[in-house]
Amino acid sequence: MFIQESSVLSSTTFRYSILACSMMFGLSAQAASDVTELKALTVNASVIGESKESDVKEYAGSRTVISAEQMTKTAAKSIDDALQQVPGVKVQDETGTGVLPNVSVRGLSASRSGQAQFLMDGVPLTLAPYGHTGQSVFPATLSSLERIDVVRGGAAVQYGPNNVGGVINLVTKSIPREWESKISNRITGFEHSSNMLNNLYLRTGGWVTDDFAIQIEANTQNGESARDHSDTDIQNFQIKTDWLISDTQEL
Repeated sequence: MFIQESSVLSSTTFRYSILACSMMFGLSAQAASDVTELKALTVNASVIGESKESDVKEYAGSRTVISAEQMTKTAAKSIDDALQQVPGVKVQDETGTGVLPNVSVRGLSASRSGQAQFLMDGVPLTLAPYGHTGQSVFPATLSSLERIDVVRGGAAVQYGPNNVGGVINLVTKSIPREWESKISNRITGFEHSSNMLNNLYLRTGGWVTDDFAIQIEANTQNGESARDHSDTDIQNFQIKTDWLISDTQEL
């Protein structure tokens, strides 16, 4: 009698096993038929964005954008003149002409702007950001800039190791849609001194085709400021291009 009950139990268990396997196979087949292929998703992000005045409203930290209109109204003659307007930023002028600013952000050392990361159109200006963090060479002048974006604090860590104080993005003049040329010259004199400082700026460029644009800029500064031993001779040349490779690619 005991043997017959075991046979019945084994037969019932076997039937349940077959039923469970059949259900699992059916569910697997249904899941396989319901698979949906997901499209590739590309995420692009930047802490400072395009450094526009509207970006300040959406930024959670401390940030200031100096527009070309502001620089004109305040009669800023150099980059350090413009940066003096920003809260939390102190500039030590080394040459007396503003061509090599030593920038201190939030009280950090100003020597060669070693605690602030300078960018030009989002590209670091420092020659060796992980070796020599100081800004020994400053290949930018106010004449070539459209606006200056100052992000105070170390939030923008993606731009290098020397941005404890913040990031300063120098945005150059955009390429005009129609070809145009511009020349300007400013001569600065100083009270109680015969010294003079000459600033010559040339720019020409535009869109050559629907897909390619080029802009050439030249800026020279020479002379002396009111400070003794401030002989200055600067020659900055810059070529800027824009190539629309496709609807989704731009160089």
